[in-house]
Amino acid sequence: MEFRLKATIGALLVAALFAGAIAAPELRAFAAAMIGSADIIDESILSVDIKNGEVKNSDLATDAVTGAKIKNLSIKTSDLGDSIVTSGKIKDGTIQRHDIATGILPTGANRVFYGSCILDIEVRAHSLGWPECFVPGVLNGDLVVGTFREYQDFGDFDMTLVSVTSHCDEEVSIDGHLCIVVRNNSDTDFKGDPTLQFIAFQ
Repeated sequence: MEFRLKATIGALLVAALFAGAIAAPELRAFAAAMIGSADIIDESILSVDIKNGEVKNSDLATDAVTGAKIKNLSIKTSDLGDSIVTSGKIKDGTIQRHDIATGILPTGANRVFYGSCILDIEVRAHSLGWPECFVPGVLNGDLVVGTFREYQDFGDFDMTLVSVTSHCDEEVSIDGHLCIVVRNNSDTDFKGDPTLQFIAFQ
């Protein structure tokens, strides 16, 4: 008899809790102590039963939120941490003039191309090297501004990018051809394959 009475009270408390009938804090605390996960039917809690704003980060399992759960075009600048978007995440050829801060490019530039290429460099200590790379989209005569990911590519080596140009010293200039000059300022010969990141414009 006592067991049946407790079961009946528990069932009534569950029904009253979800119906909003239990208003007193004391009764809510009593219901919380009486009702456990085993008392709730599987798949019975619906979205409408959860108060808006009550699902916190600590309630989510690790890796529970995937890209498929995020609405397209809903990620804003304020949602991204510092230094999250790197050049490797930007599609080659998609940077336009209006994407670049004022003063970075000369006034009047009407064509901008962003790209990167992996160089095969072998430079003796305290010497110059002349690597080349081919990048579709760069036109002969483009002005080019480039940089290396110095620490990632060179480690403890002291390397300097002297120049990068689309107009190489050859009888017939070729579109997509970049000529680079680098200087190894270290006491040790360097051999590696650093990535050159650049902007070409006219």
